[in-house]
Amino acid sequence: MVARRATIAARLGPSNNALLPFTITTLPRFGTHSDVLASLTTSPALLAAPPRYRAVQHHITTRRGGGANIPPITVPLFIDRNTLTSPDLPPFIVPNNINNPFNPTITNNSGGGATSSNTTGDGATITFHPSEMLLGATQCCLQCTLQASSAAAALRLHDRALAPLGPLMLALSAATPAYRGYLADTDVRWDVLRQLVDDRDEGERRAQGVFGA
Repeated sequence: MVARRATIAARLGPSNNALLPFTITTLPRFGTHSDVLASLTTSPALLAAPPRYRAVQHHITTRRGGGANIPPITVPLFIDRNTLTSPDLPPFIVPNNINNPFNPTITNNSGGGATSSNTTGDGATITFHPSEMLLGATQCCLQCTLQASSAAAALRLHDRALAPLGPLMLALSAATPAYRGYLADTDVRWDVLRQLVDDRDEGERRAQGVFGA
């Protein structure tokens, strides 16, 4: 990442030395409303030509099934005194005590966030369609692959190093403060990815609710 920032700074030249490159995982206003298109979803035509992302989306959607209770992807909205009042919010911002636009049978009650007199007292969430790959899987990161000499060494590496360091590195590298043009009450991409690749079918999701797993 240091080398990437140095390359950007070199391209900017000395006349722009006051500009500071920084890294975020997704464009903050990607997927928001504009003068061109006001849609709850982004167009599949924006996906790159290589088949990887289309195949991933197809397999997850197929495995998940077309049941009526597929939950939407939700991110808690950060609420302060400048947050718009509920009637002025776009349709992908959903107060937690009303039904979700992607599935009217589901009450969107999974968000968090502070309360405000300008919105509902229960907070609100930023929502994506459950098959919305462009707002989830395309969030960038710098990946590092490790290979151990054996299965036993891999277990030790995971249990003694990666498991304790993972949450710390996630906090230090937090770079996802906004979705669809709105500040989120979270700052990492992990929970969106977790929801996006959840390919459990309706029966498996019901079993989780029964057993609390």
